[in-house]
Amino acid sequence: MTNLIESYRKLRTRIPELPEMHTGSYTMTQQTCTSEAQLWAHLAEHAPRQGWLQFQSYQLAMHGELPVRDPRWGMLLAGELVDAEGCSIAIALDADGAWLVSRFEHQATGDDLWDEVRHLAHDPKTGTLRYRRYWRHDAEAGFVQDHGCFIGFE
Repeated sequence: MTNLIESYRKLRTRIPELPEMHTGSYTMTQQTCTSEAQLWAHLAEHAPRQGWLQFQSYQLAMHGELPVRDPRWGMLLAGELVDAEGCSIAIALDADGAWLVSRFEHQATGDDLWDEVRHLAHDPKTGTLRYRRYWRHDAEAGFVQDHGCFIGFE
């Protein structure tokens, strides 16, 4: 792994646009929420501080705390948040109409790799969306992207 990281760092000297690569991984916990009340209570427990939420009729960037739910927005379809502990929370609506809430906690050690990238936000006032991408080793393909976690706005 040390040789791989060193080779990547040498490559970055020639292509400085490449993100820094680090060793590390994540742990994931999941919970299924079958009602909106259960979902909002579960999210409130984690005290999200930033993120985005996509409803049927509304999209919002969140700064500070979870917004007060407005029924005119419709059903929550998806979202990505970062909580008070810096963990990433992904929300997805499943085929049965329940929400799968996945919480990813960064681990500074591990046999995988991670880097950090930025993407333009829908609303330029929000700034950029920061993501931490995790890469795992595949015996046939080498390192492949395993997961991307929202880690905040910048």
